[in-house]
Amino acid sequence: MRSRIMRNSGVVLGTAAFGLLVSAGPAMAEAATAYSRAELVSVNVGPLKVNPIRVEAPPNTAIDQPSFNLADIVKLDLIGLGLAANANPPAGTSDASVNAADVALSVGVPGVAGFEINENAIDVSCKAIGDNLSGTTTAASVSAKVTGPLGTPVLDVKIPVNPPPNFGVDLPGIGSLVVNKQVKKDGVITVTGLELSLLPAIGGGGTVELAKTVCGPNTPGGEVPLGTAAGLAAGVLAAGTGAAIVVFRRRRSTVGEQVATTDY
Repeated sequence: MRSRIMRNSGVVLGTAAFGLLVSAGPAMAEAATAYSRAELVSVNVGPLKVNPIRVEAPPNTAIDQPSFNLADIVKLDLIGLGLAANANPPAGTSDASVNAADVALSVGVPGVAGFEINENAIDVSCKAIGDNLSGTTTAASVSAKVTGPLGTPVLDVKIPVNPPPNFGVDLPGIGSLVVNKQVKKDGVITVTGLELSLLPAIGGGGTVELAKTVCGPNTPGGEVPLGTAAGLAAGVLAAGTGAAIVVFRRRRSTVGEQVATTDY
């Protein structure tokens, strides 16, 4: 199974357009909201922190180095990354996705205990259409294991290609893993591809989240005159917003970044 990321290309194609709808009749626009967010990774383990690499709609785009090594306790490497978030307030819909290729994540204390996971691709998505919330996680060609002293394998961890929601695995000496974690609350769905909960012995304990999407809340509203400040803002939102990031790199080389943001 292949990821939707093109591995041999580092080009992002995008269009940017901005406009307000004008009509000859009474100028009205829906005062509506819609929201989505896509994140690659966040780390909160003892004193070790990594702020999420993310895109949001409405756009508030940020990107950092997608590979890192935190004191040999949390390490991440990958080849390709795609993040996308879209919101359509008038329709009351939003969606978000994370697509990461050739992912290598390791967590643990060197020489004591560790967890390693390698994936050909991980694809995580969510969608909110009114109160209809849905999400999926696909993990292709996964190799995962718990290691003991000197890196000795202790447990092979089996992760299905299409894991059911909240598929949990205990990791001896490390903590626990939830794959395709899904939480629905107050019109919001959060889908996390992998969530590691670490014991205090591993860097002080904490969590590592990989490939996370958030959709909602989406609230189509009533009509307001476009001539007012609220109406002008509603007219802009009514056009819909979207943001996307694609990153390609070769291992042990400089990261190349391109960002495409679209209002449509």
